[in-house]
Amino acid sequence: MVANFKKKKKGNPLNYIFSVTGGIILIILISFLVYKDVSIYRKKIRLNEEIAELKEKIEQAKLKNENLKENIAQADSKDYLEKVAREQLDMQKPGETVVAFITSQESQKEENAKEKKSWIDWVSGALSGTFRHLFGN
Repeated sequence: MVANFKKKKKGNPLNYIFSVTGGIILIILISFLVYKDVSIYRKKIRLNEEIAELKEKIEQAKLKNENLKENIAQADSKDYLEKVAREQLDMQKPGETVVAFITSQESQKEENAKEKKSWIDWVSGALSGTFRHLFGN
């Protein structure tokens, strides 16, 4: 067996540095492009959802517009005018009696007071109930 003692050629260190630097730059560039692609895709999804919402609003506006057109067309009919006179103006035909339900102001004030109970009252009630349960008072 004969040994091969030829010297290996060493490459230029500058070529090695340039190839490593180029590889790093290429990896950074590809990473940046992937990041931008993902962000554009997310923006596209968000915009498509917004478009769908706006289309739904347009449909609702069209339905409301049709309803208003029907009401305008109906406004001159005798039946519609009679309905409005009865409901909004409390008018009646001869021989009819209008019945109205009136609630007292005091009961309305009590209902408003119950609804406007402050959060401090709620917390103090909860804490006092907890203390009563824990200490048996």
